[in-house]
Amino acid sequence: MPRALPPRLAHLAAIWRSRVGPAQRSAWFTLLVAATFVGAHIARAGTWTARACVAGALAAVVLVWIARALWSFAVWRNPGRVAKRVISRVDRDLAERTDRALRLADRSAPNDDPVTRALAHLHLDSLLARVGHERLEDRAGAASVRWLVLAALLLATSMVAVVLGPLRVIEGLDVLIARHGRAPVPITWVEEIQGEVQVPRYLRQENASFLGYGRTQQPRGSVVSVRAAPLHPDRKLVLTDGTTEVPFVDDAHGAMIARWTLTDSVTLQIGARFGEVLIAQSDSLELVSIPDEAPKVGVDGAPRTLRLLEVSDIEVRYEVTDDHGLTEIDLVLKAGDREDRRVLAKLDGQTMFERGSAVVRPNDRFVKKAFVPVEITVEARDNDPITGPKWGRSAAITVIPPAVGEAEARRYKALKDVLGGAVDLLAKRIDHETPADKKDRATHVDLEQADHKALQSDVTRVVGEAFGGLKVPRSFGTLVIGRLERISAAIEAERKAATVEQAKAAHDKTRTATEDAVLAFDSALHMVANVDATTNARRLADAAEEVASGAKQARGSERERGLTRLKASMGVLQSGAEWISKLGALGKDLGEVILIGTRRVQRSVDAGELDHAELAARDLAMRLRRPLPSFSGGGGRKSTEAGTSTQGQDGEGENAQLDKARQEIDKIAKEHGDEMKQLEDELLKAMRDENLDELRQQGREHARAVREAVRSLPSSAYDSSSAEGAAAMAKEGAHSMADALESGNLPEAVARGRNALRALEQARRLAAQQHDFFGDPMNLGGELDAAKAKVEREQKWAEQQLEAQRKVMAEKARGNLERSAGAEERFAQRTGEVSRKGKSTDAPMPKAMLDLLESAEKAMKESSKALKNSEVDRGTEQQREAQRLLEMAREVQGSEEQNRERGDSDNDAERGDVTGGRVDIPKAEDFRGPEAFRKRVIEGLSRSRDPRLQQAVRRYAEGLLR
Repeated sequence: MPRALPPRLAHLAAIWRSRVGPAQRSAWFTLLVAATFVGAHIARAGTWTARACVAGALAAVVLVWIARALWSFAVWRNPGRVAKRVISRVDRDLAERTDRALRLADRSAPNDDPVTRALAHLHLDSLLARVGHERLEDRAGAASVRWLVLAALLLATSMVAVVLGPLRVIEGLDVLIARHGRAPVPITWVEEIQGEVQVPRYLRQENASFLGYGRTQQPRGSVVSVRAAPLHPDRKLVLTDGTTEVPFVDDAHGAMIARWTLTDSVTLQIGARFGEVLIAQSDSLELVSIPDEAPKVGVDGAPRTLRLLEVSDIEVRYEVTDDHGLTEIDLVLKAGDREDRRVLAKLDGQTMFERGSAVVRPNDRFVKKAFVPVEITVEARDNDPITGPKWGRSAAITVIPPAVGEAEARRYKALKDVLGGAVDLLAKRIDHETPADKKDRATHVDLEQADHKALQSDVTRVVGEAFGGLKVPRSFGTLVIGRLERISAAIEAERKAATVEQAKAAHDKTRTATEDAVLAFDSALHMVANVDATTNARRLADAAEEVASGAKQARGSERERGLTRLKASMGVLQSGAEWISKLGALGKDLGEVILIGTRRVQRSVDAGELDHAELAARDLAMRLRRPLPSFSGGGGRKSTEAGTSTQGQDGEGENAQLDKARQEIDKIAKEHGDEMKQLEDELLKAMRDENLDELRQQGREHARAVREAVRSLPSSAYDSSSAEGAAAMAKEGAHSMADALESGNLPEAVARGRNALRALEQARRLAAQQHDFFGDPMNLGGELDAAKAKVEREQKWAEQQLEAQRKVMAEKARGNLERSAGAEERFAQRTGEVSRKGKSTDAPMPKAMLDLLESAEKAMKESSKALKNSEVDRGTEQQREAQRLLEMAREVQGSEEQNRERGDSDNDAERGDVTGGRVDIPKAEDFRGPEAFRKRVIEGLSRSRDPRLQQAVRRYAEGLLR
């Protein structure tokens, strides 16, 4: 433990330290500052060597300073060293004598003679007293000056380093303390920035710009140009996201520019590069990348699972949206490894929304050949060239197909059950004895009526039901319903019988009508079963071919896949044999053939004889392609089981009667439509020929008034649902009205004027609901009121002129009206004749069809009467009503049975016969180009299902093609 300084020595040390100590500390501090500033210039190079050297030099200065401070601390606590350090500055000999006196005083032990100790300390005090304070202070002052001069020199060096480049010092220090190549202290390199965004061309958007830092959203693939004026020249500025750097270059206008291609969202900073170190600016620019999303595809009701037996047509309604544009929409059917892609729409890459629908029918070729669940999806492709086109996919509609023949077997069973009910009813009527009591007879008729209604209800239910997409053949349903209506008429006659004899005769007619219905029903059902058995046998032939292909594949290198394929196809054959066996005698025979064939194949597979299995499967497929009954000898000879019995001939005769009636109705509807169009053209011609020049002259003046009325309205609007959008539509309608007035087409002018007025009213209502930015009502309301008043005035003039023209037209076209009236009478007679035959023939028409024909006949008579009296409007209205009823009758009857037509078309496609006959190749001189296209569009669109809409649709078509 160091001994304490004597008081006089401590006083001398305090004098020295008080004068020299501050100067020394200032010198060391300025040394550290000078080393730091000078080292900053060196470290600014940014290299690892420069930074390490400067950091080492600064660390050395600090360590030396600390070491000297510790050494001084120890020195000032040692009396001998203090004496040498302080007294030697004044008198070296006195310092040595003082040191010896200190050692003598230290050697005197506490147990020594007190006199000796006192003399030693007295000698030390006398020596210390000889040191003059004035001389010590002078010496301390001189030492202090020397230290201060050194500090001044070092400070001057620091000032020079700072003056040469204050920012360079800051940059150097920032570089010096950087970590991982990034300086911790940000420095402002530029104040304001200007950004220009070059949007990818495929987006068809205008280039954008922004000012200053912050956050901006831009499409992916955009080129963002950042322009700024540097605050400090000769710095290597870069634009960086922390990983990637883009250098700034001179833009030749006093500024610097850097271009950044936007991919993912980034936060950019401007920084200066110093070797391996980057000093960034604190401000940042956040670029949010708006990616080109994959199209969004929605399908109504998806995802869902359907059993094909429980649905008819599968309607796929889809909506596709994309943020920039669509190029293609596909309907995709996938079953296992098989996929069928069907193009629904090819788009130009500019459409961003598309809506549509597609129908997948149960007898679709892909669905029919699928033995595993079928996934139905809609996929859409966008137009992204940056990352490549992307496909959007909807949720799937999963369709579980029935086993081969299952739908037909279920339909056959349902029809057979109905036939069984009819046979039971016939048995009751055969055993019935007419009671003598009138009340009992009435009760019996009520029971007959109740039984008959129950049978009718069963027939209606089965005819309307879909069995896996299959419906009862329409001709079959028409035949049965007609027979049932004949039974209804017989029961009604039995109800009206007054005597027992009359009741007995009426009941015999009821029984006879029931027998005829049962025979016709049984014959038609027998034919349906044979057709279904034949069709499904050919489908199972494909499955047998699949078994053969699987066996062949299993004999090669892909044994496992081949066996899996064979096993799956065998399951299809076995389940198909079970269902086809339920389709009458022919189906049962074919089912046994299939089971025998599959057993042969299975025995060969179990024995490992795959070549024999392949031969057995191909033999079975060949047999099923000719689905004749086994006892017909296989020579193609017709038999009763093949569906050509004498019973079938009665059914075919009744079908022929129905076909003849159908053809007659089609012919009447077509000829009546032609007559209606001819009269319309003649009336229009008569109207146009009357004072046409004068009418056009007046129309021009009123057309100018119409255009002037809507001149101040907006011509277009971004949002069609706004008041501006409705006003723009009204303006367009008014201009169309003006065009019609100039051409003298008053009916067209009146119709378009009404549309314009409706649009004006809609615009007024929307304008009353909308407000501007300050909450005030829109100024558009006053303009709309004025325009509406003027257009209404012109509309009233056009209607008056049209009414007057119609009166003149009726007088001028009297001959055409009388001719058309006579034609309506003849059409009424023909329609009535068809209706009467439909009631009395062996194949009666359904009551709904007969009611429509009777209503059409009545409308034709009313039209004839009105046309004879020159009542043009009423006559043409009744004429259109008659045409509408005829079209409805055609819809009720139908041209062909839907399922058979689809099946035939599929079979034709399989056979390669899709033309249906000879097709003439058009010659070059037959080409009419745009004229023919325009005619086809107008005629096609104007054939509306509802005759009352034909003219409106025709005008719409003409407007599209104008």
